[in-house]
Amino acid sequence: MLVLSSNPGETVSPRARRVVLTCSPAGGTHPAPRPTCTELSKVGGDVTALNINPNTACPLIYDPITVTSTGFWKGRPMRQRMTFPNSCVLTALTGPVFRF
Repeated sequence: MLVLSSNPGETVSPRARRVVLTCSPAGGTHPAPRPTCTELSKVGGDVTALNINPNTACPLIYDPITVTSTGFWKGRPMRQRMTFPNSCVLTALTGPVFRF
């Protein structure tokens, strides 16, 4: 089970949007658990290793988004945080994982 969060800015906010993701079976409150679990399986649950569409052309506008992943992936504790320059880059690299 992972708790995924996303919020505007460069820091984590208590008001961040959060969803719960479970895999095996895919579920939780994430709106697209199945494709999200598929993408995370490819990188062993490591959201920092996601690189789904690296050739996407994104605008050079700085509007940061900070995301976190906390919980367990196949029994291993996970605690990751990343800040992306804008939502286009976030979606290009993480696909469905933080699309909520």
